[in-house]
Amino acid sequence: MLSTLRPWDTWDLDRNFLNDITRWTDNHPENRLDCVLDNICTVIDAGKDFLDLIPDNPFPARSLIQGLGQLIKVGTAISKAKGDVHAFSKDIVDWVSRIAAAFKHDHSGHFTSRTWDDLGKMRDLINEICTWANKRLNDKGLKRIRHGRTIGKEIGEFKSQFTDGTQLFMQLCMINLAQGNDALLEHAEQLAQSNDTIRKEIEPLGPAVSFVHDRAAKQELIDDITSRLSPRIATNFSYVDQGRACCDPETRIEILGKIEKWAYDTSDDSPRLFWLTGVPGAGKSSISASIAGIFGDRNCLGAQFFISRNHFSTTDPNRIFPSIAHQLAELHPKAALAIHAALQKQKSLVHTITDRQAAELFVEPIKVASDLHPSNQTIIVIDALDEIEGEVSETAKILSKAIPALPRNAKVLISSRPEQGIQMHFAPMVSNNRAAHLDLDTSNSLSIKDVAKFFRSEIKKILSNNQLEEQWPGEERMQTLCDRASGLFIWAVTAIKYIRTRIAAFGSQCLDEVIRDLNTGGKDGINDLYHAILRRTCAGDEGGRESEAFRRIVGAIVVLKEPLALVGLRGLLDLYMAGTNRPIDLKHFIGRFQSVLVVGAGVIDDTAVPRLHKSFVEFITKDCEDCFRVNAATASEALAIQCFGQLNDLTRNMCEIQPLAKFNADIPNLSSRIERNLSRPFRYACRFWAIHLSEGRGDGAQQLFRDFFYRHLLHWVEVMSLLDYNSVFSLLERAADWEYSNHHDDEGDRMLANDAMLFVKMFSEPIAKSAPHTYISALSFAPKSSWIYKHYHPVSGCTINVLGGALEEWPQYIWQSRGHDSVTSVAFSPDGKQIVSGSHDCTICLWDAASGQLIRSPLKGHSSDVRSVAFSPDGKQIVSGSDDHTVCLWDAASDQLIGSPLKGHSSSVTSVAFSPDGKQIASGSHDDTICLWDAVSGQLIGLPLEGHGNSVTSVAFSPDGKQIVSGSWDDTICLWDAASGHLIGSPLKGHNGWVTSVAFSPDGKQIVSGSYDGTICLWDAASGQLVGSPLKGYSDPVKSVAFSPDGTNIVAHYDDGTVDSWNLATGKIDLSTDTKLGFLMMQDGWVCDASDKSLLYWIPEHSWSADVWASSGAKLVIGHRTGRVTIIDATAVFQSCRIPV
Repeated sequence: MLSTLRPWDTWDLDRNFLNDITRWTDNHPENRLDCVLDNICTVIDAGKDFLDLIPDNPFPARSLIQGLGQLIKVGTAISKAKGDVHAFSKDIVDWVSRIAAAFKHDHSGHFTSRTWDDLGKMRDLINEICTWANKRLNDKGLKRIRHGRTIGKEIGEFKSQFTDGTQLFMQLCMINLAQGNDALLEHAEQLAQSNDTIRKEIEPLGPAVSFVHDRAAKQELIDDITSRLSPRIATNFSYVDQGRACCDPETRIEILGKIEKWAYDTSDDSPRLFWLTGVPGAGKSSISASIAGIFGDRNCLGAQFFISRNHFSTTDPNRIFPSIAHQLAELHPKAALAIHAALQKQKSLVHTITDRQAAELFVEPIKVASDLHPSNQTIIVIDALDEIEGEVSETAKILSKAIPALPRNAKVLISSRPEQGIQMHFAPMVSNNRAAHLDLDTSNSLSIKDVAKFFRSEIKKILSNNQLEEQWPGEERMQTLCDRASGLFIWAVTAIKYIRTRIAAFGSQCLDEVIRDLNTGGKDGINDLYHAILRRTCAGDEGGRESEAFRRIVGAIVVLKEPLALVGLRGLLDLYMAGTNRPIDLKHFIGRFQSVLVVGAGVIDDTAVPRLHKSFVEFITKDCEDCFRVNAATASEALAIQCFGQLNDLTRNMCEIQPLAKFNADIPNLSSRIERNLSRPFRYACRFWAIHLSEGRGDGAQQLFRDFFYRHLLHWVEVMSLLDYNSVFSLLERAADWEYSNHHDDEGDRMLANDAMLFVKMFSEPIAKSAPHTYISALSFAPKSSWIYKHYHPVSGCTINVLGGALEEWPQYIWQSRGHDSVTSVAFSPDGKQIVSGSHDCTICLWDAASGQLIRSPLKGHSSDVRSVAFSPDGKQIVSGSDDHTVCLWDAASDQLIGSPLKGHSSSVTSVAFSPDGKQIASGSHDDTICLWDAVSGQLIGLPLEGHGNSVTSVAFSPDGKQIVSGSWDDTICLWDAASGHLIGSPLKGHNGWVTSVAFSPDGKQIVSGSYDGTICLWDAASGQLVGSPLKGYSDPVKSVAFSPDGTNIVAHYDDGTVDSWNLATGKIDLSTDTKLGFLMMQDGWVCDASDKSLLYWIPEHSWSADVWASSGAKLVIGHRTGRVTIIDATAVFQSCRIPV
């Protein structure tokens, strides 16, 4: 008997439907569409109801199969129509499955997106057929139709329509494909027309371009990129590395669907940013991990960066874009080229997060990759932005400016708490439809439903695994538990782990007790749960030993800067039960508290890595009972003391390296040597002792601090040469700050830290490249009056003796004076006694050149970054230019602003200069002009000078004050008449990149210019002609150029910090390459054996910038124009290398 069936839900044949079909088929191969349909046919043939055979949601085709079921029942009722109906229904299911498979890896692109309208028409046809069948099933006249000729005829007509519709759909696809091909051809023509431009951009890359087709060349380029980015690549930044769990398969389906829909929306106005927010424990990271996994499986994940306080390096904002860039380079060859080119142009690009870093290492590589594959998605996932260290607002600001510049097929998912610093930059993007936003409201019915579904599913697993009664805990108590979770996944996850932990420890008899623990408490959600777990786990702790052990162990885990497995944690902490000599059983302890210590599933062994959810960290440091509360500062100090205990094992050459012959990078099997000789707790102590010291409080570590510096400082520096030399200076700086903050009156200890900072700063070249040269080269050339030389040199063994001309004091340039942040410009006073500096913090500082001390408080008058500063010729005035578009004049004696800021530019002032007589000031600006000012009245002299086609970056007066020279981003140099303001001749052209700096020679006859193209040009000031060929020593941009006082040399400062002196007579860098010395001088100061180029020692810059060289055996004599003579005796070094003396 035919039964009346309820109407089915509406459904759309669209992207989401096809995505869901694909995902369902992958996860449930036994319930494919065709299998379900076959089962329905069988059941209907047997006269039974088929609804129970259709899988429950989230089966995406439920409505379609329900509709087709109506049609099959009609066919069964009308015998002659049965075969056609079955075949037709299978055709529909087969067609839908094939369409879903075809679109599995291609959900975007112009011609593909146009087919959705055509698919919609097919959906309408299928719905019409199924609706017709449902109507027939409810038609009382159906029983009276003997042979079903009329219905059979109608089915045939529908089948014909379906066939015609399918063919039409395919034809339309072919038309769209043809249109797409036409668009590609048109695009190819445009590419061909711009081929010359592309070639010019690629030529500087040289052989690197070949890596696209050459696997070895590609790997070589990737290795070079890795080397350049390595100081700023975070460790363990992926969700897999951090052990982040993805969403349970049956939860978050709607939310994941919304994010996928956003990701595949490639319309021009589609938002590039999806901002996912929620309170702690709402499940943000699980969703981020799921999205990273989904798009990783589809080869659409460009990069991921999961930020976690458990992984210290990920909290550094300066590591975000370099880490993403490294992933992009490994995935996309063209992106690798773009990244390599950017790093070649500016080595310092990697150091600090800036708008430019975002543009060069993030936006441009993604654009290159996306332009080459416009139909492919590029998804970037950044999780937990609120956990970034420092001021999160600045990082959010940079991201908010960079992300909208991405192409339409590139999308960025960022999750965070809705903190003010992030909201102020992302919320306006949401308001302007430039960002999609979803807040995980835990009170939302969908969140509550998902958490309840997860909780019930996990309870079933617990019952099954422990062979417990299926009715436990009962529907009423189960519902109470789900209500207690209140939509918080972290509550559900923690509760499930607590149940598992208690059953493992006490068996099934504890179940009722567990339920009481979970269902009691107030309305404080997760904190109530944490309280219940801690009280139950430490029940009976009358002497307080349990809670004390908890504070010590969990306190250490709270402040750890990177996770340690139990074996490493045990070695670092060396913990004993209070009042006993009995060590704490760490494995047993972690097992008991497994429900709140995130160690993953499975057996707790020495490889388990305890981590803490952020909500639990906040609970135990702020909201829990005193007996469990962790004081982070106290825990940090305790961990610093444990680190010093590890550092007591430091000795020289711990990794058994051949003393002299190789750079660190050339040592075979270095990583295995480190792993074999340096334990994980020891390596942790080396890298983080100073951070824990600075975050602690009290005097408990003072003597350990002093012992470390007197006994093991150089041993530690040597080890850090192998582990992470880039962090050494900042670690010593933290230690110095701690010493100053806690012991103001201890000059001796402060001197230790300051001396150590100067040592690692001045000798970063030899120490960073070769660990043994901590002693051989660095210690040998340290100033003889320094504490570090006097204390360590007598006991250091194989070092060089500098017999004459050695430094007695630290050079002034090495002093690190602090007065403001991010210095942009510095200048000496004419008498050399003072230094003026400008900064990004909008201030100007005056320093004593002899002591390096700040003379007075910073000068405040600008409202934005100070870009350029200069002294007047008599030293009585200072001029400054700023991003606030103004020029300021200051009295150098009183530090007072003279008059009001000078206004004449419409953009940032980039360069300022006094005329030789001090009566005029010239200023260059991003508004492409130069302004001349009266230094007495502050009035603008005439109109701004116009002649450049881009920003003016540098201005300078000739020695007689009659001419002004300027350099610009338009790649040219202009010469101006200072009296009339007229351009003299045509702009000088010789550079292929931005001109960054210009200067006159002392006699005014020549001009020197430096450029971003890495070259230095010398010009005849009278004729404007280029003198000789451009000088090129490095590929790095030239930041500034100047003539030596006698005009015989040009000093160039490069973007990577290198300073070179070019001899104008030879056109070469002033370095000795005299092979008659018996050894070879390398450009950066290394001295090698001439026979095999193995390392001997390194000479500081102040010694190898010399005029006369002579040698006798192992002795080298260097004569300087100043009259200083340096005598280096390397006898001990030669003997250790078995070189005849």
